[in-house]
Amino acid sequence: MLFGCGVGGEGTPQRADSPARVVTLLPPAAEIIYAIGAGDRLAGRSKWTRFPPRVASVPDVGDGMRPSVEAVLARRPDLVVMYAGGSNAAQRDQLQAAGIRVLWLRHDTLEQLDQNIRAIGQALGCPDRAAVLAESVRADLEAVAGAVGGVRSSMTVYWDAWAEPLYTIGRGSYLDSLMTMAGAQNVFGDLTLPSPVVSLEAIIDRDPDHIITTMPGYEELPYEEKRQRAVATLLRRPGWEAVPAVNRGAVIPVDGDLMGILGPRTPLAARALAQALHPGLELPESQTELVAPAGACPGRDPQ
Repeated sequence: MLFGCGVGGEGTPQRADSPARVVTLLPPAAEIIYAIGAGDRLAGRSKWTRFPPRVASVPDVGDGMRPSVEAVLARRPDLVVMYAGGSNAAQRDQLQAAGIRVLWLRHDTLEQLDQNIRAIGQALGCPDRAAVLAESVRADLEAVAGAVGGVRSSMTVYWDAWAEPLYTIGRGSYLDSLMTMAGAQNVFGDLTLPSPVVSLEAIIDRDPDHIITTMPGYEELPYEEKRQRAVATLLRRPGWEAVPAVNRGAVIPVDGDLMGILGPRTPLAARALAQALHPGLELPESQTELVAPAGACPGRDPQ
């Protein structure tokens, strides 16, 4: 089992003290809110929130880290969802001093995804819908892991997270967990930081079988053009011709927007990564409902 917990009982009509207006400064939280059917309650979102497409009509309040408290308060929220990081602590305190409820979440691992789906559902008064979503995500991820189990190999992969400096993923990241689930070993999986900086020399020395690089999924370009651009960008970097995987053409571009968001679409990311690493592998379709009908989360007095 990847996760635990069960599904709660039936919901009850929303009470007056359930949050009617929500601002989320955490993009995955917006996806969770839509997936549990409470998207109609969003009164504001961070500028990096892009999914589902209808979220574009929700007012943009700016950055999610060190946010503008004035811009958030202008949306008259009952609840604000924030990433639990030290750089947000002062803004959290200001919002709470103004009488606003703040849901303060760490959101970095698959386990935290499960916990935070349930926490958001509880805060919005619809824990039952959230429990269904959490269980669906868990089942989808386990289905991918099960399908890949028969082909898992010693394949090693370098994840090209950023070019200058060279950031990759370490053992503390959910992308490292996703790579393992997709049937590969992170060549820097021994590093404990979730986003360590490495050197080109270290990449060459560890000699990964494949390099994964990201293409911007939100750009309105044909898929093949985005793929070619991502590979060409990596090949133009000085010194990268010395990386054996580059010489072999073993560069795999993936949708950065899909892979970069830990939320209800994560099973789709796991499925896409597994298929990229193991061409021809048959995988089950995701059963997770990404956008529930507005009002599907009627609300319930949080316990």
